[in-house]
Amino acid sequence: GTAFWSEVYSAFDEITLPKTAQMFMNHHQILDYRRFAARQTNDFLNEHCLLIKKYARNQWVTTNYIPNYDEGHIGGSPDLDFESYTRYMVYGDNEGIGRRGYRVGNPLRIAFANDFF
Repeated sequence: GTAFWSEVYSAFDEITLPKTAQMFMNHHQILDYRRFAARQTNDFLNEHCLLIKKYARNQWVTTNYIPNYDEGHIGGSPDLDFESYTRYMVYGDNEGIGRRGYRVGNPLRIAFANDFF
């Protein structure tokens, strides 16, 4: 078997996708999974970006990220002409402030996303 993530595996099919809500989930496995997912996302975006530019050289290429800052894939696709993000103002976040808090959500998230991008 193989010792990895402070655990021992005898076969590849013993490795499961990490569930962050699962009790006693291995934090190293979660980190490696997020790195893998971010790398796959970036590779996918770069591959499609280069394919579009191959057939439409004057066309700019971008994508809309959802600003989840902890996923690590934002900024990892250097072939994009620019990056943008999607922020849905009406998404039911009940952390908001005042009477429209449920509709608008937390204004700090909006400000952070605008600063981030």
